[in-house]
Amino acid sequence: MESRDERNEMESRDERGTLLAELRARLARNRTIYPLFDTDRFRRHIEAAYITMWERYQRGEPPEGFAVQPIA
Repeated sequence: MESRDERNEMESRDERGTLLAELRARLARNRTIYPLFDTDRFRRHIEAAYITMWERYQRGEPPEGFAVQPIA
């Protein structure tokens, strides 16, 4: 026979498993729609930043903050 503590532990594990499954499903959905997961877009933006920094260096300009224009 199971004790109350054992039952509570099993229920807790079931709840954690359900929460984990829900989190995994949410992450899977979000990977297709949120920029955080768009690594190709991130790559294009960081490459544009590197090019801007290199061009500034080539012109003899001092380091300075700048913004990369949005790239689709």
